[in-house]
Amino acid sequence: MKPAGVILVGGQSRRMGRDKALLTQDGSTFLQQTVDDMRRVCGSIYLLASPGQSLPMVDGVEIVIDAVAYQGPATALLSFASHCEADWLFVRAVDMPLARASEFIFGINLDHVIDGCIACVDGREQPLFAIYRRSSLLNMKLTGKRSMFQMLEGLSMRKLSFSGSSWRNFNYQDQLSDGVG
Repeated sequence: MKPAGVILVGGQSRRMGRDKALLTQDGSTFLQQTVDDMRRVCGSIYLLASPGQSLPMVDGVEIVIDAVAYQGPATALLSFASHCEADWLFVRAVDMPLARASEFIFGINLDHVIDGCIACVDGREQPLFAIYRRSSLLNMKLTGKRSMFQMLEGLSMRKLSFSGSSWRNFNYQDQLSDGVG
């Protein structure tokens, strides 16, 4: 069974200064590129958005408003886990439009994974490009800071290593190059 795709689009984009989902590259928004890529490996796709966020409608994609907006992606993801019934959630931030979901998921046998798989890009864990067992998220309680890395401490994650520019995320205006804007 294919995982549900959960694309996180509801951040405040303070470092970028504008909504990353609406940035364009090669004539297509980061959002559309990410959705198109996720369709190849996911059974259903959700956009986890913030209240009042203006997003274009995308065929076959459900927009879910974060019930606990601006409390960070870990809190949003744990809240979202009760929204759908898929066994696995393929979670991805919209600011990694060049990464390929099929490259990540290729060869993963979820029957042999405890809580999930996480991309490690150039040695750094990317908790917003990972597959999580939904039941593991439903049983988790976060306290204090409630960060993605605190969430990872309570999970047994298989790490998959990647490198290269296609795995970067865009956080700052100066990271955008010609053709991206």
